[in-house]
Amino acid sequence: MSNLNEFLSTYNIESYERPSIATDIAVFTVVPDTEIVDCRKLPSKKLKVLLIRRGEEPFKNLWALPGGFVRKGETINQAARRELLEETGTQQAYIEMCGTFDEEGRDPRGWIISQAFMALINSEDKELMENIHAGGDAKEAEWFDISLNIVGDGYERTKDDRKSITTYELNLKGKEKITAIIQEKRLYKNYHKEIEYSIIKSD
Repeated sequence: MSNLNEFLSTYNIESYERPSIATDIAVFTVVPDTEIVDCRKLPSKKLKVLLIRRGEEPFKNLWALPGGFVRKGETINQAARRELLEETGTQQAYIEMCGTFDEEGRDPRGWIISQAFMALINSEDKELMENIHAGGDAKEAEWFDISLNIVGDGYERTKDDRKSITTYELNLKGKEKITAIIQEKRLYKNYHKEIEYSIIKSD
């Protein structure tokens, strides 16, 4: 029978390099689209995303998703809600995990794994919407309109697998305009599907 205490007495966790863990929160809301009026249809809606302008390096003064590092004693969920409160002034959001980003070199500070979250805020809560503000190491908080269009579509097939490639143009419009070309690769092989996203160009 193994002896856990004996094992732990000789185990040194510092012998293994470990990453830092961070959270990123994509905060969305849906609002009426006042630019589209058609009395024959239900009122149009548009999707918005909340970005913060970074107040510190790296990427100082650039727009980013709210987020930050997990502190000792916190769960990742607790860290996400804390960062959301610190950087935007609110915790009143439905929030859930939606993906993990761990590519080598994705952060200039070193080996950092980021757990992504999706959050939804009720735009009909006027007090909530008006009280969203930048805080912590964020200089500004701003809602951006989202527009996503397909600009290219392709398909490849070999003996063992098949791959589809879709290219999108993403436009975010707020005080400033942010544009990116994003490529989605879907690989189907041996009954498994892998999806990879990459930013081809951004302005």
